[in-house]
Order: sequence, then C-alpha cells, then structure tokens
Amino acid sequence: LNEGTSSQNNSQWRFMETVNGRNFTQLSTSDFDLAHRINAFVSKQFEYANKSMSTTISLVYIGQSGSPYSYVYRNSPVNDQASTETNDLIYIPSVADLSSMLFLTNTINGVTYTVQQQKDLFNNFIESDKYLRKNRGKFAERNGARLPFTNNLDLKVEQKFNVKISGKKYTFSLTYDVYNFTNMINKDWGRTWFLANDNFALVQFAGYVSPTNLTPQYRFSPFAGKPYGVSTTLNPGYTARWISQLGFRVSF
Repeated sequence: LNEGTSSQNNSQWRFMETVNGRNFTQLSTSDFDLAHRINAFVSKQFEYANKSMSTTISLVYIGQSGSPYSYVYRNSPVNDQASTETNDLIYIPSVADLSSMLFLTNTINGVTYTVQQQKDLFNNFIESDKYLRKNRGKFAERNGARLPFTNNLDLKVEQKFNVKISGKKYTFSLTYDVYNFTNMINKDWGRTWFLANDNFALVQFAGYVSPTNLTPQYRFSPFAGKPYGVSTTLNPGYTARWISQLGFRVSF
C-alpha cells in the first residue's frame, strides 16, 4: 500500500500515485520490485613460470528488469492535496475515448498545437508504448510500466606474482576492474536508465469547463524520446558508463 520511504508522514501520503485520491490507496507493485534478474559468473586462472605467476580473468553478468514507474497527470483532477500535484494516475483512453475528450490549444516555445494535433500525438505515444497500448480503456496502474531491461558485464583481471624472500612466500597481486565493461566495448551498450520520482506526467489536466460543467479538459505537450533518460550516477553498480580501478595487494 505504501513503502513508507519518506522522512515525513505528509510526504508519504501526498506523493502516492492513486486514482481516487491518496486516502484510497490500493495494493500495487512496489517501487523496489526487482522483477527479473539473471546472474552469471565465470572465472579462469592461468598459471605459468613454474606456478610463480598466474593471471585470472573473471566476468560477472547481471541482467535486470528496469525499475517500475507510473504514468500520471500533470495537475491533479482529484485535488485532495493541491491542484498542482502530479500524482494522479491517468486514464489510458481508447481510440473512441480519445476522440471525445476535450482538449485545449497548447502553445510551447512559440509553437501552437491544435486540438487534433495533440490528440494525434497523444495517440501515437500510447501506441508506441507497450504498457499503455495493452491497457487502453483502463486507468494506469501504479508502477505498471517499467524502464528497459539492462545488461551489464563487469570484468576483473588479476595478475599474481609469488615470491620467496628469506624462505617465506609473498604474493603480490595487481588487479584491474572494469565496471560496466559492456559500455567500454560499445558506448551504446550497458545503458542503465533513470526516471525521477518513479513517475511521468504524460498529459496535463487543464481543469473543468466550469463549476457547473465538470467535463475535464486536457493538454498534451509533445516531447522527443522517452519519458526516461540515461542514468547519470557514478555508482559502480548502477552507472551507465564504464568505470575502472587499479588495485594492489600483498599477501604473506
């Protein structure tokens, strides 16, 4: 019902994605749901020079489902917190629904989009999105959509030198780790993705026609690409770019 991740109870309440208001939450997929994960590990050691030296090459693969996210309105139809809130789950209109929806003209950066242009662009996006396309005629589910599946390969090379000094054996190890080696091979591989706040305001609720005519009005603002972008974190476990490090160890 609620992950309870915020430091304030008000934030835990107000940022929950719902259909009928935040006092009426329903069971949903958690923000922390991992879905599918594939792990693989392979390592090979090569010994030579009468076992005084060895080279070990290791590869770790992680295939991971993308994080879940929600499609919400920009501005709140329910308005149980404030009209500028963006956590109300959208209704995904069928083609027939969309034709009857009331849109207002929308001017963005000096370009005005007509009602029909917005409907066409909105419909095109729905059809291009796997989750939205399969759920037309329904309200979007909280965390119903997911970021793309990620493929990440890490590389570790370890060179060992075994040395006897005064009859005692010492092992010197030089290591080279490449996190997201996939991205080192090709700049378009090993991508990881990120979407702030685990939701995307796809369409704007522009208010009702009047206090006595509660027909909702909308605006759709076209955008390039996808709702999410390439992750910018430098955390080795999540980075979309390769990171490497050298290490040195003495064992005795």
